[in-house]
Amino acid sequence: MVRLRALQGEKVTEKVTEKVTEKLTEREKDILEILRNNPVVTYLEIAETMSISRKTVAQEIKVLKDRGHIVRVGSAKKGFWKEM
Repeated sequence: MVRLRALQGEKVTEKVTEKVTEKLTEREKDILEILRNNPVVTYLEIAETMSISRKTVAQEIKVLKDRGHIVRVGSAKKGFWKEM
């Protein structure tokens, strides 16, 4: 039983290390900054602000969500973005 706990601890350490060492691109940092300033901003508003396509914004936000940097709270229409 002690071994199992040690193995679980190692996995947690690996995940934390991965999270801390992940680097954000400049574009990801810019999107995070926009979301911090306006959590209810739309993909289209981000795209217009950054002069990129809406599809690119969607892809970047998906990456940020998958990495656990942001979550969507509430519905797609009336919700907001929360930084983790």
